[in-house]
Parts: sequence; C-alpha cells; structure tokens
Amino acid sequence: MLKKYKSFIVFIVFALAAAAWAILLNPGDELFYMIFAQYLVLPFTAFICSILCVKRGKVLGWLAPIIFAAIIICLPFIVFGATNISFAVFALIPAVLGYIIGGI
Repeated sequence: MLKKYKSFIVFIVFALAAAAWAILLNPGDELFYMIFAQYLVLPFTAFICSILCVKRGKVLGWLAPIIFAAIIICLPFIVFGATNISFAVFALIPAVLGYIIGGI
C-alpha cells in the first residue's frame, strides 16, 4: 500500500526534516535555513518526486506539483508564523518542470 505513495512519502519526510531542523535553529540562522531548505532542498526534492510520480504512472500524478507546492508554502508559516507568495513560485515551478520532464 505504501509503495503506491513512495514519492509523496519521500517528500513529506524531507519537509518534516526541514521543519525539525527549523525548530532547532539558533538565533541568527534563519537566513541560512531559508536559503538552504526553502530555496534549494525542498524545490529540488519536489522536482525529483514529481518526475518519479509521472514516470510511475500514478493516477494522481498531476496533483503532485500542487501538493508539493502547498507543503513548501505552509512550512514557513508553521515554523516562523509568516509566509510569502514568493514561496509559491519557488515551490510550484520546480514541481511543474518535474511533471513536464517526467511526462516526456
């Protein structure tokens, strides 16, 4: 049963790891966290997981970019209490590109 949602589970594990890391931040480390986790690790993971969702022919593969983007947008709100619409761009574009490349 869980094999069916392996790509989603991998992405959620990365998101939870990023959230756990954010809780343990020292004062002044927020910028590094945002650049590394929000702009590099999570979008790259969304890109790879979107490719895998499409390649494996998942029924909800078209929904994957939206779910990944929603998680990336909500994570700063959960961690810092604020979010920004620019996270939508950094979250949705890699996921959609992964979906397109996976479909080729």
